[in-house]
Amino acid sequence: MKGNIMRSKLLQCVVIIASLLSIILGLTTTASAQETIEMVGVGDSYQANIGDDRAIMPGFVDTGSYAPGTTSVDGNSCFRSYTNVPNRVAQAIGAQLTDVTCSSAEPRHILQEAQFPNHGQGLQIDAVTASTDIVTVGMGGNPAFGNIIARIVEKWLFERIAVDESDPVYQQAYEYYAYGIKQDLIDANNEIHRRAPNATIYQIDYPPVLPVNGSDIGTCWWFASPASIAPLQKLLDRLNQSVHEAAAESGAVAVKLGEPGSAWMTSGRLDMCSSTPAAWNFRLSVPLDFTNLNSFDKILAACQFGSFHTNPFGDELTTREVLNSIYQNQYELVG
Repeated sequence: MKGNIMRSKLLQCVVIIASLLSIILGLTTTASAQETIEMVGVGDSYQANIGDDRAIMPGFVDTGSYAPGTTSVDGNSCFRSYTNVPNRVAQAIGAQLTDVTCSSAEPRHILQEAQFPNHGQGLQIDAVTASTDIVTVGMGGNPAFGNIIARIVEKWLFERIAVDESDPVYQQAYEYYAYGIKQDLIDANNEIHRRAPNATIYQIDYPPVLPVNGSDIGTCWWFASPASIAPLQKLLDRLNQSVHEAAAESGAVAVKLGEPGSAWMTSGRLDMCSSTPAAWNFRLSVPLDFTNLNSFDKILAACQFGSFHTNPFGDELTTREVLNSIYQNQYELVG
C-alpha cells in the first residue's frame, strides 16, 4: 500500500514538472517569436546611399561598398550601400531587414513599375508582407530633383545664367512637388498598410542640402550660381512639406531631418556647400577641369557619381532621427 502511494505521488510530481516545462517552453517560444522584428527599407538613392563609396579619387568608384548585383555590372544600378540608413537602423534594433532601396527610384517604382525587372529589382512594395513590423520610406525627390540640378549646372557652366522660378524646368519640378508627389506617397503608404496591417511606416524627408543663407555659395561656386540657391531651397522645402503631409494623411510617422534639435541641425553647418561638407560625398567639393570636355560630358562630370548625396556620416545623422522616431512610437517592440 505504502509503495503504491509513493508511486502515485511520484507520478503526480512528474506530471506537474512536465506541465511546468511545457509552460516555460511555450513562453520561451512565444518570446522568441516576438523578438523577431521584420523591417523593410523602401526608397531612392538617399536611402540606398549611393554616396557611401570609399573611393578617394573623384574619377574612381569603389564598387565593393555596395551590395553585389547593384553596381550596373549586371544591369542593376541601384548602388545599394552596405552602410545605408535601413541597414544602420536594422542593426541598431536587431531587425531582420529586406532592403529594396534603389538609386534613381521614383514613386512609381513602389507600386506600378519595376525598376530593373530582369535584374533583381522588382516592385518595391512586394517586399512588404503581413508579418512586416517596420517600413522606412524615403522617396519623392526623383525625377524632378535630378532634372533641376542638371539644369542649374548646365545654365551656370555654359551660359553663366542662374536658374530662377521662371525657368520651365523649375516650374515643372515645383508643380510636381506641390500637387503630384503627395498623392503618390499616400497611395504607396495605403498599400503598405493593406499588406502589413500591423506595421508602422516611417516617412523620411530629405536632409538640409543647401545653406540657409542663399548667397553663401561656399564650395558650390564652380557648378552653381548664388542666385539659384534660394529658389532651389524653396523647391526642396515644398518637397519636404508634401512628404510631411502625405505621412499625416496616411497614418505614417514623419521623420523630419531639418527640424530644430535634430542631429542634422545640431552638428554644425553640414549643407553641401559648406567649406567642409562632412556629411556629403567628397566629389561635390572637388572643382573639375572642363578643358577638352564637350557640353554633355561637362554636365556628366559636374554631376559625378555620388555627388549631391550623403556619405556615411550623413547616413548616421539620418539614422539617429529614424531611431528616435522608432523608439518614440514602437518602444515596446524594440526597447
